[in-house]
Amino acid sequence: MLFFRNFAVLCGTLTFLSLTLCAHEASAAHYKPKTLHSFCDGAQNCPDGRTPNAALVMDSAGNLFGTASQGGSVGAGTVFELQPNQERTKWKFRVIHDFCPDLKCNDGEQPQASPLIRDVAGNLYGEALRGGSTGGGVVFRLSPSATGNKWKFKALYNFGSEQGDGSGPTGGLTYVGAATGALYDGVSTLFGTTQVGGNAMNAGTVFALSQGSGEKSWSESVLFAFCSQDQCIDGKTPAGVVANSLGVLFGTTSTNIFQLSQTDGVWSETVLHSFCSEANCADGANSLAPPVIDASGYLYGTTSEWGLFQNAGVVFKLIPNGTSSQYSVIYSFCPEGCSQGSMPFSGVVLDSSGDLFGTATQSEKSGCVFEIKDGSYKMIYSFSGDDGASPEGGLLLDSSGDIFGTTFGGGASGEGTVFELRR
Repeated sequence: MLFFRNFAVLCGTLTFLSLTLCAHEASAAHYKPKTLHSFCDGAQNCPDGRTPNAALVMDSAGNLFGTASQGGSVGAGTVFELQPNQERTKWKFRVIHDFCPDLKCNDGEQPQASPLIRDVAGNLYGEALRGGSTGGGVVFRLSPSATGNKWKFKALYNFGSEQGDGSGPTGGLTYVGAATGALYDGVSTLFGTTQVGGNAMNAGTVFALSQGSGEKSWSESVLFAFCSQDQCIDGKTPAGVVANSLGVLFGTTSTNIFQLSQTDGVWSETVLHSFCSEANCADGANSLAPPVIDASGYLYGTTSEWGLFQNAGVVFKLIPNGTSSQYSVIYSFCPEGCSQGSMPFSGVVLDSSGDLFGTATQSEKSGCVFEIKDGSYKMIYSFSGDDGASPEGGLLLDSSGDIFGTTFGGGASGEGTVFELRR
């Protein structure tokens, strides 16, 4: 009965007729799937990396860049590039950085769940969850040579360098203008989150990273340390932030959706919604990715748990308005193993029409890609395992509406894939 209720709520009615009209089959009729790379293919020690779990980024030439959270020459993860031929029928894979956590390099390890960003000069910026000179993780930059054949690595900041600066950066970096698709200018303030540290409660931070007067000088400041309030009602373990055009930050934690704004240089937090505040946690729980923001300033995101079912999750919409913000569930996933998918670990992306696209890690098979158009959910691709499994990273949409992403497992060696769904 609950399974039918899930679809009936989506259709806006509890009648069986509406359920029948709204029913949909898993179909990829208008998308052609292609595996662009299977990690660890033919290599036992995984020099190309393995288990990618972050979204990809594309340059103006159509090259894809991403991270593998583990693997590489010493198992600490890699940054990779995929170059297409002119017809985009074949893709050439290469590692452009191999992380090395030992004392000889200290460039970090495990670039986990942190998508890269690009600047106007073609540089890439990202995060490594652990390692670096002080062991707390790294924010880094990769700069291409004039020919693009080589990339130079630079650690912009090592977490753990100062008391209370946090550790374990994840969720990706952002900046004012990122929500509109503008490239990073290379000099503006970067914002991000750490999973732990910040104060005695060790519940994570929101940080800012600013470039000093010299190009080599970058400084970090903690804008907010979580669990500063009784019973941690301000949240804990943040999953990343997004900035609006005014520089206000919005993000999610395992327990809430929050806003950070500054007055006279002082940052303060407002909790916009606390998860599990509705009966039986119908509003969802445990968000693992930052929200996206549309042109109206509305937020969209996911939770990996609860909704109508305990281990399922939801897609949500939030209209920020201080403490009176309006929260609603757009879609509540069905139970684990359901053919329509459950447990979305990544967030969602918006296309130019305002339609939402995302991934669910669990399904009747091995996870899926979904679309929400005009409030209706449709699974547009279901992974079989051979082509990938458990898509934990976010999606990338190109100007043609084609979809690119990664899977954490599956593929030729079971260590993950890069995939394309072409219209």
